[in-house]
Amino acid sequence: MPEKALELRIAGKATAADGVVTLTLARPDGGRLPDWRRARTST
Repeated sequence: MPEKALELRIAGKATAADGVVTLTLARPDGGRLPDWRRARTST
């Protein structure tokens, strides 16, 4: 079942390593983001 798309903004950006950045994402309205779920894999 497809997940609902969310509009997000970049709330922060940091350099993690040479050529690697980490982004902090946030909802524009300041609301809570949904919990992360591991994607199912077919076997």
